[in-house]
Amino acid sequence: MRVSAIARNLAEVARLSDEDILKKLKLLGVKIEKAEFEELCRKQWRASKVTFDLWQKRAFRSQQVKDPGSWAYACVVELWRRWLKDVPCAELIELDVFKGYEIYEDGQEEEAAVLWGEALEGVVKIGRQFGVKNLKDIEFGANTVSIYDWIKEAFEELWALALDDPKWMERRRDMAAGLIECFADAEKASKQPASARDDGFWRMAMAESVRELAEEAEFEALFEKWLSEDPTWADGWVFYADSFDETPEKCEALLKRALEHEDLDDKGAVYMCLANHYRMQGNESLAQEYDLRGKEAFSSGGFARRLGLNEENSPEDLKNSFDNILGKLLKMGPALLQEEARPKAEANSSTMQARPMPTVDTEVGRKQPCPCGSGKKYKRCCGS
Repeated sequence: MRVSAIARNLAEVARLSDEDILKKLKLLGVKIEKAEFEELCRKQWRASKVTFDLWQKRAFRSQQVKDPGSWAYACVVELWRRWLKDVPCAELIELDVFKGYEIYEDGQEEEAAVLWGEALEGVVKIGRQFGVKNLKDIEFGANTVSIYDWIKEAFEELWALALDDPKWMERRRDMAAGLIECFADAEKASKQPASARDDGFWRMAMAESVRELAEEAEFEALFEKWLSEDPTWADGWVFYADSFDETPEKCEALLKRALEHEDLDDKGAVYMCLANHYRMQGNESLAQEYDLRGKEAFSSGGFARRLGLNEENSPEDLKNSFDNILGKLLKMGPALLQEEARPKAEANSSTMQARPMPTVDTEVGRKQPCPCGSGKKYKRCCGS
């Protein structure tokens, strides 16, 4: 009820002129000029904090307006939107994110991608301009989508947009680089395995954009740097190796390099990638050998714990449900790894394309996750 009241207030305030909004604030006991308002906002990145500061200094307590604090907040948000387009605001970012979801469901996918791209650039601005180091500090309100989940969806939609517009591919690359610059240290401090952290996703998003921009040397330099810093990052090795599907010997060499590190956070994924590599080369005996190694690695519990599987399951139970485990693994990978169908000369290889896919017999809705495990919606993947 509280949220809907704020939403109604925001909608009503949006119809007012600047002068009328200032009058509304004055009626609430808050008298402020544009210059003073802008100065306050440039020191903050949350409209709620600016509202609180103004509320503490109000001249009187209004008895004429129901829920005056909510109205003051709505006024601050709207004035910020109009007057300070160069200053990022967490609440405005959140509003744009949810507007993006609304128009996406109405079929305006490209418009949603543009809105989300601008919102994601705002998140990076908050990190850079205000020194915010932990993405959790910018987390959206309760009972809404997580900022982490939204960022993954945003990168997927931006990928589709950027394939037709190199400028958006550059912006997508820069967004990922900004997330790494501002927030990766906090992710690393969580002590989670590299393949389970969000900064790994951002690195792959950045690298994929770099590769699409035909910056092959930079693409390789990025992964060599990242993997030298953290050689336990199994997802990084798999992504890197899969990008060389047209040079099988290099793909194999990278996967073998990965296996030199005993403390890989997901050895099963590397084994399975090698199995697929050998199968594509027609070496079925080696493919089966690495399939078995992959199943044993999964059943030993390492990555199974990341998937939320019950550690009390017997190894045999886990082996018998291996297809289900692999399907969960694929869905955890960046959906951006699944590329749109394009002519071979234009398309880069997806790191997920060669992996075995679980079979699904039931009918799938076009807006449901694709059963192939790509992480994309069915209509944008196998149902296109």
